[in-house]
Amino acid sequence: MRRCFRLSALIAAAALLLPLLFAVPTTAAVDTSPMLAAGSYHALELSSDGAVRSWGANGYGQLGDGGTTQRAMPTQVMNGAAQIAAGSWSSYALGEDGTLYSWGSGEQGQLGLGDTQNRLKPTRVMGEIKQVAAALNRAYALAVDGTLYAWGNASWAYPDGERLTGSPRAVATGVDAVFCGGSTTLLLRDGRLYALGSAAKGSVKNGRASAVLIASNVTSAAATTAEILYIDNLGRLYEYINGSSKLLLGSVQAVSANGGRFAAISSSGALYTWGTNTSGALGHGEVSSVGLPTVALHGVTAVAVGSDFAAAVKQNGELWTSGSNAMCQLASGLNKLDYNAFHQARAGGYTLGELGYGDYRVLLDGERLSFDVPPVDRSGRLLVPMRAIFEALGAKVEWDGATSTATATKNGHTVTVTIGSTTAYVDGEPFELDAPAEKIDWRTLVPLRFVATALGAKVDYFGSERLCEIRSTDAPTAPSADLLAGFSVGISVELGGAQGSASGVVVHPDGLIVTNRHVAERAKNITVTVGGRRYAASTVYLSDAADFAILRVAAHGLYAAELSPSLPSVGERLTVYDGSTGLATSCKVTGHGYGGESLLVDASLSPGASGSGAYDSHGRLAGLVWAAAGTNRVAILPATEFADAVAEAVAGL
Repeated sequence: MRRCFRLSALIAAAALLLPLLFAVPTTAAVDTSPMLAAGSYHALELSSDGAVRSWGANGYGQLGDGGTTQRAMPTQVMNGAAQIAAGSWSSYALGEDGTLYSWGSGEQGQLGLGDTQNRLKPTRVMGEIKQVAAALNRAYALAVDGTLYAWGNASWAYPDGERLTGSPRAVATGVDAVFCGGSTTLLLRDGRLYALGSAAKGSVKNGRASAVLIASNVTSAAATTAEILYIDNLGRLYEYINGSSKLLLGSVQAVSANGGRFAAISSSGALYTWGTNTSGALGHGEVSSVGLPTVALHGVTAVAVGSDFAAAVKQNGELWTSGSNAMCQLASGLNKLDYNAFHQARAGGYTLGELGYGDYRVLLDGERLSFDVPPVDRSGRLLVPMRAIFEALGAKVEWDGATSTATATKNGHTVTVTIGSTTAYVDGEPFELDAPAEKIDWRTLVPLRFVATALGAKVDYFGSERLCEIRSTDAPTAPSADLLAGFSVGISVELGGAQGSASGVVVHPDGLIVTNRHVAERAKNITVTVGGRRYAASTVYLSDAADFAILRVAAHGLYAAELSPSLPSVGERLTVYDGSTGLATSCKVTGHGYGGESLLVDASLSPGASGSGAYDSHGRLAGLVWAAAGTNRVAILPATEFADAVAEAVAGL
């Protein structure tokens, strides 16, 4: 049996026997167009009244709410705004009076405030600005006189070839608009689009960037590290890559891009998405890549694409999202469910009581259900039209008018409900109801939670928000790689002059991480990478009885995994997220062994997988990878073995 630690050099002959897999400002309201902006794992929404709301990751204060706790619900942080923009971990808003504000991560000077400090609330940068743009760890402000200011870590993408600083510096004049993405910057002058950086062929020479003319008669654009998208004055969307342009769509009004993911809104409001899709951010109901622009949603007025998610605002003001919810970036509550198709998020600012919906929203696997009679609340219990909910859940319904009794059948199970009765039956067994079925406008309404759970679905009811979310048993249950990546950290250790690498899992938002004992016990120095940031780690606990250790880093607001409360059974399927490769592997528990309750699973992992997490179908941490046990066999230390130690470490924070 071999463990899973990767060493970059031989320490001694005996080392061959060591593990191998360890290797907020307020002004008067404004009338503006709705707008979205997305960072890596957070998003901003600008509503038509000038209010700015934010949600998602918040470890650097990028939500602007004064704290560093991630939020699953949009929270208003500013009024009187006219534009918004987002970098990877920072946020920007332009007030109606031309004053620019920034907040979030400032470690690379990207806030433009002359230092490298984070800001937890919107902070004034400068005035007399008409446009703001941001990407990665840099930002741009276009003054009313056409002067372009830039600051932050700009890589190659700075117009005057000089490195930027933490304070705004004039880098160009005569600019009409600025766009940026990845390590590419785009300037618009008199309808001509110029590009600097990696996506502009011939722009970068000897480590310096110069402007390259891309196209004429351009009105808007977006960029990534590798590609440029632009819209001409006839509304046609073009893709520029490797020095040539290709027509993608006609009649387009807006475009957004991030990494290898792209989105465009047609003049009729159809949302097209395409590109890489491992997180399901493209919203087509799958996770495979999409080569050509494909319609994902209708009636859209604004869109933004993040690192692993997308958000769109519909014409009626509803917010819809798709992709990974690892950092609450889908604005869909605290259930942490991922969606690979666009679904309505729980954002404020849109009108309820629409025809066919009523004052309550009911979502089934992310899709909103419509009823001919609106749902009603009875003392905190939501009642919905019987036939509509039964049929939506795939059940066959029979009605006995003589007894006013409805019977639903699905997969051999029956649910019986009688109007006015507080007793219902599931497969003949009686169940007491908090609210009886009743008749309204010639329709029978039944308690939604009871009937849905009786038919095998999961239900979350948020009465204060007038929302009920149902997840059917037919919906995918395996956690996505993007969800699990939010828990995973990379670990580097120094061992007698050699370097080793492994993985770990965040188990508390305030920087507690579990990994293997054999990763940490002989390490001179331990460095942990969380969300792209590196931290020095200290060892909080080394187990004498099992192969696990608990580390601590000086970070807060991390996305933490929930520990599974039970030992996975033989035959149960788990998902192992290999932190060294970023790959999720589905596997099955084949037996117990190698140290009491250790699990054996039918998986093969790469060197460096020590400390990687194994997760159950609910996305809970079921255990840690600690050893390879032969061909296509890996040993997992169950979470039940280290749950008590984690609880003690949490109590000591």
